[in-house]
Amino acid sequence: RDGYGAMSVTPAPAVATKEMCFTCFDVILNHLTGSQDPAVPQYEDHLCPLFVTWEVKHTPPFLRGCIGTMTSRHVKSAIGEYALLAGVRDSRFHPITKSELKDLQVKVSLLHSFETDLIDALDWDLDLHGISVDFVLDVTNNSNTQGATHSATYLPGVAKSVGWSKRETLTHLAEKAGVRETRIDRLLQSAKVTRYRSSVETATWEEYAVTRKLPL
Repeated sequence: RDGYGAMSVTPAPAVATKEMCFTCFDVILNHLTGSQDPAVPQYEDHLCPLFVTWEVKHTPPFLRGCIGTMTSRHVKSAIGEYALLAGVRDSRFHPITKSELKDLQVKVSLLHSFETDLIDALDWDLDLHGISVDFVLDVTNNSNTQGATHSATYLPGVAKSVGWSKRETLTHLAEKAGVRETRIDRLLQSAKVTRYRSSVETATWEEYAVTRKLPL
């Protein structure tokens, strides 16, 4: 309840939509061709953390780029920004080219329901939760011990899609964060574990082209 005795209401999580995915294609197409300005977003300007993932259509899909933020951003501006970053600035891949677009799909993930400082580092569901871990390491410098934090996250469904167990996921997160210590039990003694959920929507180039009345 709030200070006046009324029941407090938690805002409903933001919901990802096809139109958000179409914004991603708008932005990357405009970047590659300069032929059109992105359409004005026709969705609510939610404030939340988000990720944009480009994939090559396949069974299962091949990752082509993924960048986002764990900081809350206004989606109308952030979706286009991260669509472009994921498409051309993900250092794991060469930039997306125009000839590839017809083979791609894009996924927008809006993150919500964060639960921080889990007592049990394995208290999360492979099917439901994303996982973010801050690995706090002791660093000795001039006889002073300081905590150096290395962080990494996997979105919901990532671990399940590659067949990792929870412990394997945490080990891979440590590697992703740049932590050299391989004894995961020791790492987790000082780690801060957060679980979260996401609203996800995906759109293919074909869906985008039909909606925007472009040639397939």
